[in-house]
Amino acid sequence: MHVAATIPLFLQSLQARRSDVPLGMEPWGRLFPSCSKIGDSQTYSNNRHPPIMNPTTDCNPIVRSKEKLVRHTSKVRFLNLSNDGSFLLSAVIVWNLKRGLHQAINPSNGLVTALAWIPIGADVNGAFAFGCRDGVIHLYCRTGNKDSFTYSASVHLEDGSVKHLGFNSNLLCVVGVGVTAERAHFWRIDGKGHLIAVPQPEDEPAFVDGFPKYVFRPEIAFRYANGDHILIKPSIELGAIDLNRWATRAPGLIYAIHSVFHAQKVHEFAGLVFAVVKLIFAIMVILALFAINIYIFLIYKSSLYYDSFLRSD
Repeated sequence: MHVAATIPLFLQSLQARRSDVPLGMEPWGRLFPSCSKIGDSQTYSNNRHPPIMNPTTDCNPIVRSKEKLVRHTSKVRFLNLSNDGSFLLSAVIVWNLKRGLHQAINPSNGLVTALAWIPIGADVNGAFAFGCRDGVIHLYCRTGNKDSFTYSASVHLEDGSVKHLGFNSNLLCVVGVGVTAERAHFWRIDGKGHLIAVPQPEDEPAFVDGFPKYVFRPEIAFRYANGDHILIKPSIELGAIDLNRWATRAPGLIYAIHSVFHAQKVHEFAGLVFAVVKLIFAIMVILALFAINIYIFLIYKSSLYYDSFLRSD
């Protein structure tokens, strides 16, 4: 793993041209950057505000390409804008959108599958993390000159490829979710920039409580057996993931009922019961169709017998 030196960004100006396709906007009115299939990223700005990422109040802005960020050699699959809009991650190149610098990082761990900005104290852009297909999560922290980031720590996620990555502002922890077990893992960042695992009870693992309803707006809920809930959903920042705890342990009898009805064995038993019910229903449908055919056949035979009886008379 190595970090390329921070080098000047040569912005390639594009001819101003109007587009009839409105650009997606965040709730704060900031415009989205977009991915390109030819290996570069493009940032867009409203015609009224030439600077990069300037806010607009127009609900249907007409946009034009402002700058073309040229560095990638293949498709750009992930983008993540920093909290204050001054940095852009593009799996994994750090673009300084204000000063025109960029820093290339070679993860050497395969395809990057998740990105997240991590605040360090009062610095909202203090660090960023990215996860790779091999399950390794890397943390890079900001250096003294505030324009570059250096390698700080890495951890291995045992649940396969990193599917989701984010920062839990309530717990002040980095959160990673693997693609295999769909479990949430937590790490806190110590004073030296190391990732320290936050132990979770082995008998109370986090597991998926729902699945993405929309391709571009995934919302996944993780529930602990003790009644705590964590919701993973898109952040107001492009590509970021918010993980919020919205419920605490249910007291007394409510917790007992919750534990009974949400135990893993109960889920397995419920699945088995549901499968048996479906099988019984299918057998009943088949028997009903067979009985209807027998009934039609008997009516047909009786009508033939009745006709022959009349003819004999």
